[in-house]
Amino acid sequence: MVDVQTIRTAEEGAWGCDASRRTPGRKRHIVVDKLGFLLAVVVRSAGVQHRDGLKLVLVRLEGRCPRLRLIWADAAYEAAVGWAQLFAGRILELIRKPEDQKSSVVLPRRWVV
Repeated sequence: MVDVQTIRTAEEGAWGCDASRRTPGRKRHIVVDKLGFLLAVVVRSAGVQHRDGLKLVLVRLEGRCPRLRLIWADAAYEAAVGWAQLFAGRILELIRKPEDQKSSVVLPRRWVV
């Protein structure tokens, strides 16, 4: 499972701003196994997009976790599906919410992170 967390910082200009959340700070791009144990992490500016953060964190996994082939992600990573397969040799499976869903509901496999 891959996910991103935005962390607010005190120094606003030094680390960028997450445009979707309007939060100044940093982003942690993480990959965990299905039990939630951390496999890789990259901390970057909050201005880094999800797909670019995914590339950075998958490079960290290169040579490690050779049996890891399938990575679950939310729909924000859609732009990186082809890259993950072609360059990292991993299958990125997107977990999407049902189209008729109106409220916030825990999606399968998303509870891990």
